[in-house]
Amino acid sequence: MASRRGSRKAPEKDHKRCVIYARYSSARQREESIEDQVRVCTMFAKSNGMEVERVYADKALSGKSDDRPQFQRMVADSRDAGWGVVVVYRLDRFARDRFDSASYRMRLRDNGVSLLSAMERIPDAPEGSILESVLEGVNEWYSRELSQNVRRGMAGNARKCKANGVRVFGYRVGDDGRYAVDEDEAACVRRAFAMAANGSTKTEVRDWLNTACRNVRGGAWTVNSVTTLLGNRKYLGIYKFGDVVVEGGMPALVTQERFDAANGKRKHGRVGAFPLTGKLFDAESGRAYRGDGGTGCTGKRYFYYSCPTDGGGMVRYRQEAVEDAVTDVVSSVMARPGQAEALADAVLAAIERRDEAKRLERAREELREVQRGRERLVDAIIGGVDPELVQERLEGMGDEARRLECEIANLERATTPDRDWAIRWLRAKFPKNITKQVLRRTIGRVEISGDGTVTVEVPWAVTGSMGKEKPSELPGSWQFGGITFGGRYKI
Repeated sequence: MASRRGSRKAPEKDHKRCVIYARYSSARQREESIEDQVRVCTMFAKSNGMEVERVYADKALSGKSDDRPQFQRMVADSRDAGWGVVVVYRLDRFARDRFDSASYRMRLRDNGVSLLSAMERIPDAPEGSILESVLEGVNEWYSRELSQNVRRGMAGNARKCKANGVRVFGYRVGDDGRYAVDEDEAACVRRAFAMAANGSTKTEVRDWLNTACRNVRGGAWTVNSVTTLLGNRKYLGIYKFGDVVVEGGMPALVTQERFDAANGKRKHGRVGAFPLTGKLFDAESGRAYRGDGGTGCTGKRYFYYSCPTDGGGMVRYRQEAVEDAVTDVVSSVMARPGQAEALADAVLAAIERRDEAKRLERAREELREVQRGRERLVDAIIGGVDPELVQERLEGMGDEARRLECEIANLERATTPDRDWAIRWLRAKFPKNITKQVLRRTIGRVEISGDGTVTVEVPWAVTGSMGKEKPSELPGSWQFGGITFGGRYKI
């Protein structure tokens, strides 16, 4: 029997109560930086009138992976907990991989929880979402650069598609160091994908897995670990280590069709899967479109934006067609002359308004004061004071100096892109990274006229009347049972 947990409403969130998530990577930071992150996040929370309820911290774990126990616990807790905010030191502490970041932000937002960065002041406006995207792009770029430097010794093995000590459920390491199929585990993987593709919930998949096998660490399966398994593209035979990606670099356990079917069931599992809800309207009547779906005679699921008509019918457009059209508008606006330059200037100005410079100078002054205090104690010892009388104070000042040095190193490491880089990123990468969340947060009102023309209001456009364009049409419409269907695809 399926669990009823997914049907329970999450409790109302209190956005004056927050938790802190901190992480350090052993290749880049010392363990003390966890304490520094918590201290800065606590100060940020207090300055914004929030009460810190709990700290989640992962030690020596990379932000490029979502395999972080405390991170997963925090995401899981976000559903049933009463707190409404997660505070991180910087966005790269949450996740450096853009896809992981978008996926887990969606889960937090679906649970009514906001994500705030203590060191990156992101305005609550459409340009704020663009700033957020730029910062994530910088973080991902930095992570890849770091990966190249830290794991240089493994690069040769990666090019040969060797395991490099990474254990993947469903595989074993062969005599040649490459991945080989573990038939017992692979059978569990294939069954899990088949269940998900046929409509089973993640809870049902989890329950079955726990009757059949243990996870890669020998523990029980959770909904989060099932989510990770179903989204792991290694099961398509795609080897990935760091920045090395090799199609066919390891045995495939599932087909692309089965992978897409399993993940398609999860993609539309929440209202958040329809980012234009509340923004999409009929141009003539002003009625709002809403997201809905239906099942065809073959059992395939279809998803639409639909709007009632005066005659009691319904007009529907395929979800992909509408969202693709709106994305095309946003991309075309970004391609306008001077648009990327203007946004780059706005982004850099927003970054400069962050208070890292003030914090850095304050930390340097505190360090100078501690160093002067230590020098005075040393002079006192030289002058004849019993060392035992000042030893504890001297050690305490040493600890404080190390803490401040760590804080200064973190602040000096704050990544700020130069203008040319930001312009290139906005032109080349931003249009390719318009996620559902970014799309929703960077547009205003969207209207569909009777001929299927889409008009989008883009508030951050620097040219044009309110940033409106009509570049994309949804061709074709036909009647069936009082419902008008339109779009790039017909059922």
